Amino acid sequence: ADLIITGEGRLDAQSLRGKVVAGVAGRAAKLGIPVLAVVGDVEGDMPAIYQLGVTAVFTTNRKALPFQEIKPLAKAYLRDTLEDLVRFAQAVCR
Repeated sequence: ADLIITGEGRLDAQSLRGKVVAGVAGRAAKLGIPVLAVVGDVEGDMPAIYQLGVTAVFTTNRKALPFQEIKPLAKAYLRDTLEDLVRFAQAVCR
């Protein structure tokens, strides 16, 4: 693979201790493959997340709202974030 895209609902301190993103990023780093994480929200230490091997983080939350308010918007926000990610990849890979 030239690029790995992974994700989870919230990237936080638990992510640093072995959730999916950490496992994927660790394996990809050993192979020199960049990792993009698509997450609902980020809480915590971004430098530590990058040290795991994550190249970039894209969040789906477009507004800082409580979970119950953002939940009905999640599908549309995920679509918008993935469209942004594709635009970015197309620009970089020209």
